[in-house]
Amino acid sequence: MRGRWWCKLRLRSDLLDLARDDTSVAGIVGWVPLDAPDSVELIDELAREPKLKGVRPMLQDLPDDRWIESPALAPAIRALIKSDLAFDALIFSRHVPSLKVFAARFPELRIVVDHGAKPQIKDGHAAWQSWADGIAELAALPQGLVCKSEAAPGWSVATLKPYVDHLLDHFGPERLMWGSDWPVLNLNGDYSHWFDAARQLTAHLDASAQQWSSVVPRASFIGCKSWAKRMKNERGIPRIPQLQLQRKQRMVKKLATKPRDIP
Repeated sequence: MRGRWWCKLRLRSDLLDLARDDTSVAGIVGWVPLDAPDSVELIDELAREPKLKGVRPMLQDLPDDRWIESPALAPAIRALIKSDLAFDALIFSRHVPSLKVFAARFPELRIVVDHGAKPQIKDGHAAWQSWADGIAELAALPQGLVCKSEAAPGWSVATLKPYVDHLLDHFGPERLMWGSDWPVLNLNGDYSHWFDAARQLTAHLDASAQQWSSVVPRASFIGCKSWAKRMKNERGIPRIPQLQLQRKQRMVKKLATKPRDIP
């Protein structure tokens, strides 16, 4: 356990080191052990970094779908609120009831729903209704959650359209953020095609609503994706700096080979 935590905490620190002097990185959403005894101290320390914008626990992978309801998280969540850091909710539709309880408990917390709550598009109509109902419930919460949409495995403009339309209907363009999901996106397509698809899926909106790279009021910046705002190629498609990829690859290789404090 100590070895795993060391790797995550060191990785987070190295990412902040990379971002600190790089103008192409507007902010980072990191990981903090929210239920750890020293979580408040960790958050207070990290909050001194101006490019840290929020934290994201891996809710989708936890064995307990109701983990987010635990009272043990309260001190860490209050520390996030105090430092004006956002909470990224990486969830499926089955997590919606617990996220609603969590949001009601902390009405001052800024919450971003990652990946549009990850609809199971491959399952078709059988999975649609629970996801659609969950999105409607989250969008109606009084603090105004923000949602981030990204490409799904086996996607096409046609398969994504009803899901994007549903997100737009309930969250509206002012509370939606576009996410590249790069470099993971490369497993299911490529960056330029996903960007073009996003433009097609929002082509019916007016010009102001199509400003996907503009800052959403009170929304957190997601990962390193807002570098797209500053770096575009001749087609208007945000560029992915290869230097960033090279740095990340070197950092991960270094972490993989460094001796860990494992009993």
